Amino acid sequence: MLRHSPLALLVLPAALLLGCPPEETNEEPTPTPEYSYDEQDEGANDSPFDPEEVETDWDPTVNPILTLNGTMDSCGWDVQEDWPYTGDNDNLALTIPKRGILYMELDWSDGSGNLDFQWWRAVPTASGGPDFQNAYESSEMNYDFGDAIFEEDETTLFSFMCKTGSGGGYSMRIEWED
Repeated sequence: MLRHSPLALLVLPAALLLGCPPEETNEEPTPTPEYSYDEQDEGANDSPFDPEEVETDWDPTVNPILTLNGTMDSCGWDVQEDWPYTGDNDNLALTIPKRGILYMELDWSDGSGNLDFQWWRAVPTASGGPDFQNAYESSEMNYDFGDAIFEEDETTLFSFMCKTGSGGGYSMRIEWED
């Protein structure tokens, strides 16, 4: 008859439950994709009534940040005109892929002069003003859309107008939150 020690009876089942240690792999973790969009239609997106559609595969559940990049080629302001911004105007329409809240950060540090910014809750179809407007002379501006919840597939509009100065590049970082 074989004798078993009480310790052996405890160790053997524990080893069977734990199994062998996992094999080590040299696989790198999959990097989180970065989503960005560069303005495409220079000169063809000058009106908020006919904006450039932002075409991107942004999935905010994978990475909540989308960066929009653009360039102001010229600046100008003439109060005698119906639309006083006579320089470059960029109007970008973004369709929100998932229901959520947005925050934005606008960086004008590569630009020179006064960049005016407008946000329209929806692409305008008739006269009316934007939901938010700011004259922007510093290098950074943050805007919290407050309690505005965007529905899936809702389209919102961002307008950039170079009022004075020599222009330059801007970057807007949009952060989505569920």
